[in-house]
Amino acid sequence: MDSVGTKSGIINIARKLFYSKGFSKTSIQNIINEADIAKGTFYHYFKSKDDLLNQMTERDVEALYNLIYKILDLDIDAIKKLNMVFQTASTWKSENIQMMKVLVKKILSDSNLALRYTMLRQSIKQLTPIYQRIILQGNNEGLFNVTDTDYTANFILASFINNGEEMYKFLTAPKFTEDIILEFKKYIHNYEVTMERLLGAEEGTIHLIDSVVLEKLLKGLLEA
Repeated sequence: MDSVGTKSGIINIARKLFYSKGFSKTSIQNIINEADIAKGTFYHYFKSKDDLLNQMTERDVEALYNLIYKILDLDIDAIKKLNMVFQTASTWKSENIQMMKVLVKKILSDSNLALRYTMLRQSIKQLTPIYQRIILQGNNEGLFNVTDTDYTANFILASFINNGEEMYKFLTAPKFTEDIILEFKKYIHNYEVTMERLLGAEEGTIHLIDSVVLEKLLKGLLEA
């Protein structure tokens, strides 16, 4: 178990406060008091509250990517691997809904456009090698028909993330509604079709997220 005076211990204390009070309502002094540490100890590890959140996010996302990289070594075809990557990521998000709520509220703020852009670019950088390996395998298996693996991997990720910007408005809705679910399902279906065409895969073979997981994720994000 991490001691409260260590970096991990402080992050764990901050996580509890972010989840219970919200990121914006949690001050550095709140974290210092709850962790029972000196102010200098906090600033020894973190430049600011935003820096603490960034380090917390990096640690959590690293755990997700470790799960995803294990999928690459499984003895299954490329389409199953790709779908498993999507399902693993969406399930992880639904199981870590409190963290996702903190992040979504943080990055949706107009004052955090630079942070949102940085996080999106980091996601592309981390996910591109995963997509490249799966696409190359799919080509070798005859399941995909991609001429430029690197370009296609980058294009798919960039398109998904950029189009996702349009979906952020639904996450600022005052409450969870069936219309929001329908809009997300429509977006996801269209993206699945686009991916199949870009990869040269058979129609109906790419599945981004299970409907039950999607509803759980959206409901969790939109609930107060």
